[in-house]
Amino acid sequence: MQRMTREERFQCVFYHRNGAAAVQTSRILETSSQNVYRAIKRFQDTGNYEDRERSGRPRISNPRDDRLIFRTSLSNRKDSVPELRTEWIQNGVVASNTTVRRRLHNAGLKGCVAVKKTTFDCYPSSEKIDICTEPCKLDIGGQFMFYGLMSLGSQFFKQMAGRM
Repeated sequence: MQRMTREERFQCVFYHRNGAAAVQTSRILETSSQNVYRAIKRFQDTGNYEDRERSGRPRISNPRDDRLIFRTSLSNRKDSVPELRTEWIQNGVVASNTTVRRRLHNAGLKGCVAVKKTTFDCYPSSEKIDICTEPCKLDIGGQFMFYGLMSLGSQFFKQMAGRM
């Protein structure tokens, strides 16, 4: 069942006061007749069209605390959720890791593991890896590779810095 807006509840009461049946009102507003009956009864009981206060568990943090955890996460992107949680605890907000993760997700941040950088474990350990520390150039098919060429033996060159 879809929740009615304040304007729709007002229209239900308006049509009811002007003598329209609930079924006619429900057809005009394109909602169920049960919604119309409920809106009329609520107005008769409370005298207004507003939503009632919803029950539920109160939030642990306020918007200021949520901004704090968001800024803390942005300042050091490598902090894990438990580390961010201890930062929150130091500021007086006791929350679980799940709550911290949920607040970050609602703020648009997504927890993910960084891509691992390329390691040289895939090369045979018997071959020597040389890394140039001074400027060096190599002409390969019209392109120059420079600063930090890595060679495995004499046949393999890997670009480390850039191309010209």
